[in-house]
Amino acid sequence: MAELIEHRLVNQRGDSIGLLNFGARITSIRFQARDGPRDLVLGYDNCEDYLRDTFYMGCTVGRFCNRIAHSNFTINGVCYQLTANEGRHHLHGGSRGLDKQFWQLSADSNEKRAVFSILSGDGDQGYPGGLTVSAEYAWNDNRELTIGYRAACDKPTHVNLTNHAYFNLDKADTSIHRHRVRISAECITA
Repeated sequence: MAELIEHRLVNQRGDSIGLLNFGARITSIRFQARDGPRDLVLGYDNCEDYLRDTFYMGCTVGRFCNRIAHSNFTINGVCYQLTANEGRHHLHGGSRGLDKQFWQLSADSNEKRAVFSILSGDGDQGYPGGLTVSAEYAWNDNRELTIGYRAACDKPTHVNLTNHAYFNLDKADTSIHRHRVRISAECITA
């Protein structure tokens, strides 16, 4: 088994983001608030617990986030059968999607920026083509986290990547039921 590697991004305020190479995931966002430090994302206390995660905590989801009905799609007249991991449907990249694999942490990662990369081979979870993916996390002194994904494939394929962090912007012992969010978008998936 590959080695679990935790990487930390830190800004000048002392806020930090914990990242893990298993699933290229966010494990914590520790924020220095007026009433003391708090962690803004849900996660596990031990890195090893992410190896058994079934909730996609903070991970990079893919090759395809969301569901693909009946676990298949057609490209250029060819039907591709994917692994079914939610009944007869395909969810978040399959039973061994990108969230359940070890990514390579770039050697030039530092306290402000980290880059993870992975190769998903032709036929992985049923998808066509060898897909190279990178996930870049950048954290600045204005408390802005930027996540950027790049993907390239040697065959036509479907790719839809996202981060799957669960946020609680209030104190850890409070409910999220009073949170409100506004998303400026032309459409959403319910």
